[in-house]
Amino acid sequence: SFSLIETGGKSVLNLNDCVINTREQCSRVKAALDKVAPRIDVMFTQFGYANWVGNPDDPARHRAAAAEKIERIALQIGAFAPALVVPFASFVYFSAAENAYLNAAQNAPHVVSGAPGLAAHAHLMRFLKPGDAVDLAADSPASLLPMHERAVAHWRGLIEGGLQLLPAQPPAPLADVQAAFATYRDAMNTNLKGLPR
Repeated sequence: SFSLIETGGKSVLNLNDCVINTREQCSRVKAALDKVAPRIDVMFTQFGYANWVGNPDDPARHRAAAAEKIERIALQIGAFAPALVVPFASFVYFSAAENAYLNAAQNAPHVVSGAPGLAAHAHLMRFLKPGDAVDLAADSPASLLPMHERAVAHWRGLIEGGLQLLPAQPPAPLADVQAAFATYRDAMNTNLKGLPR
């Protein structure tokens, strides 16, 4: 699902978890949007993965997942023609020893900003950092450029500063895993009627 918010005469489209990665999917969503929003003023979208995309011995899969996000952004910009694009999902950092290998291929804001596949759209894309604000009535990609540059530097500094991993946790005993699953299963059966037991 996506979210379309109309406020103050502006249309804000959030595509974060709405996987639109083909021209056909873009056409269907565009047809739905055209019925209620003649233009998209701001598009929020995903620029990195925040999920498992392969094991430690599969770096090609990690790189492919990161590249797909770049291609998706370009496709979405081409289809929806937003006036401003805010890549915002996800600034995730895999911080457990078991999944930290996923950070190696993750898209960082400075990588996305300079991605060859997005060069034609770089003037529309603006990253934010905590505390930043956008005035929908007054701001434009041009006015947001200084804030964008500070945000990219902020995220790059964090990444290159060597974020710490969480302390390793001891393996859970099988009985604890089974008990946790039983609790989860019971909650699902209570809350989602008809879910196969």
